[in-house]
Order: sequence, then structure tokens, then C-alpha cells
Amino acid sequence: MTPLFETAAERDDWIEANAAYFTAIRGVGRTRTRLEFPTKAEALADQPGDGRTMIYAVAPDGASAHICNH
Repeated sequence: MTPLFETAAERDDWIEANAAYFTAIRGVGRTRTRLEFPTKAEALADQPGDGRTMIYAVAPDGASAHICNH
């Protein structure tokens, strides 16, 4: 279970450090794709790097945090 934090930044840092996996989400509506990766590095390496892919960390309890756009 994700512990309680004083700030959203602390929560996001904890989720990233304890992530069960990372997701890369790209597109809008029907063209949206969602891919799962075991590591942040793999998620970043698989995407084009044009700033249109949202990378999220997902904790074991399902809590998620937006890490970056890539």
C-alpha cells in the first residue's frame, strides 16, 4: 500500500522508486495506445522521444504517477 505523504512530489518519487512496472501512453481517443514495461529505461527506449508519450510509474497497489513526457 502506498504510504501517506505531505506532498504530491514525495508520493510520485516513492511510486517511481517502488514501481512494479511503467506504462507508455500515446495518442488520443480511439488511437490511444498503452504499453507496459518492466523498467523506466525500457519504456523510454521503446518510444520515439517527440514529447507526445506520457510515461507513468505504477506501484504494486495500482497507484500511479506521471513521470515525464517523452
